[in-house]
Amino acid sequence: MEYVWIFGATGDLSRKKLLPALARLMAEGRELIVVGVGRKQVRHSVFRTYVAQTCEQVCGVHLDGLLERLYYVRMDFEPLDQPEDPGTLRAQADLLALKMELEATYGPATRSLFVLATMPEYFAKVAGAIKRSGIAYEPGSALLLEKPFGYDLESAIAFNEGVREHFEEKSIFRIDHYLGKAMLRSLFTLRFSNAIFDAVWCKDYIEEVRIVALETIGIEGRGAYYDQAGALRDMAQNHMLQMAALVAMEAPEILRPEAVRTSKIKAMSQMKLDPEQCRFGQYVASEGTKGFLEEEGIPPQSTTETFAELTLELDAPRWRGVPFKLVTGKRLSEKRTAIEIQMKATKLAGQLGAQIAPNLIEIKVQPEEGVQIRFNVLEPGAEAVVVERELDYCQNCLIGERSPEAYEKLLLDALNDDLTLFTSWGEIEQAWKLMDPLVNYIRNNPDQLLRYEAGCNETLTWKPEAGHPETQIMKEGEANETL
Repeated sequence: MEYVWIFGATGDLSRKKLLPALARLMAEGRELIVVGVGRKQVRHSVFRTYVAQTCEQVCGVHLDGLLERLYYVRMDFEPLDQPEDPGTLRAQADLLALKMELEATYGPATRSLFVLATMPEYFAKVAGAIKRSGIAYEPGSALLLEKPFGYDLESAIAFNEGVREHFEEKSIFRIDHYLGKAMLRSLFTLRFSNAIFDAVWCKDYIEEVRIVALETIGIEGRGAYYDQAGALRDMAQNHMLQMAALVAMEAPEILRPEAVRTSKIKAMSQMKLDPEQCRFGQYVASEGTKGFLEEEGIPPQSTTETFAELTLELDAPRWRGVPFKLVTGKRLSEKRTAIEIQMKATKLAGQLGAQIAPNLIEIKVQPEEGVQIRFNVLEPGAEAVVVERELDYCQNCLIGERSPEAYEKLLLDALNDDLTLFTSWGEIEQAWKLMDPLVNYIRNNPDQLLRYEAGCNETLTWKPEAGHPETQIMKEGEANETL
């Protein structure tokens, strides 16, 4: 029997992602015991009612299997760094007592996962309490950490060292849920099992790599968090750099977790970012939509970026001279995450027609999942006209097929002790080394923060805002310079 303990069980992440994913795994036959841990003092039955009322619509499955094996224990996370605190001692004793009770009913745990769906300030505190309580005694115990992994390199190092006091690196699973998305999981297979991709995956054939993660929503009530994070810390430091590393990495010697992680770390260590080659923006009100400064929890003088366009260069033989452009932003005209591989023009392309477009390989991550290849053919007819056509594989269009949700896949991998899709400390360290100078640059140069209207396309243009020469506002189609 496998046990999953969720610390922070009454929060949004647990309700919207973790518990629904566990319910689906149990509906598919996984034998699990789930224990929620939180600050509130409630009975098991009250917690089950809460889950039943808040999770069923997002689960997409019946919750009976989950609810039958769902339990709850109270723990206040704040004083956990004080081992002799009476409340801490009582909470640790309650954890052990519940585990002993559950094992008496269901049998010993073959593996225990401890999911920390808390603020990173609590990571080390909770990890220490887990160890001291005695509930992590089986060899298969593992700690799952949710992002953010710190707020800069300094804090990330502190959080990591705090957790490593209690758990070994091989037992720490750091979740970046983008790595659980179907097409990013398929990227290894797409590249390394197809010669038509692997053979051209280099500077000789590729003009540019473009990675986009666009959102139509704003900050969704997360004002205090987002004002501190911004687009760089919220998306670029983790999701965007992870996707870039998956594209840029050299083929590992073997498709095993440590080899894959080593290849990704090497790729990230070769990345260079020049702040002067990047663009940053902040959305303003448009057609009834609030601007960022009007959102709840945002100070009226905030200079936090909600849009970033970064240009990476890689000091690597495979990629030297190929720009990697990363674009992410909120309140844009569409929701889309994709990796676009723009190929170089062929030598004879100009002789076949002036309008011939270079080939494009698009790996669609969300909301559509699949691969699209754009290529040129001669249109049937008397006139020799070259036209662009598409080969399109739509993964989530397959009838009767269901791609596992990201958290479902990641939890399953953690239960199976597979670290491949989890972020290593080395990757996090390299990512912060890249991102810290960029965050400092835009925070210290607010005049470089451009303004764009909510609902704009991600290819933004800008002009000085009338009456406000110290700021700039970006609109579609009003200037020649693109962001």
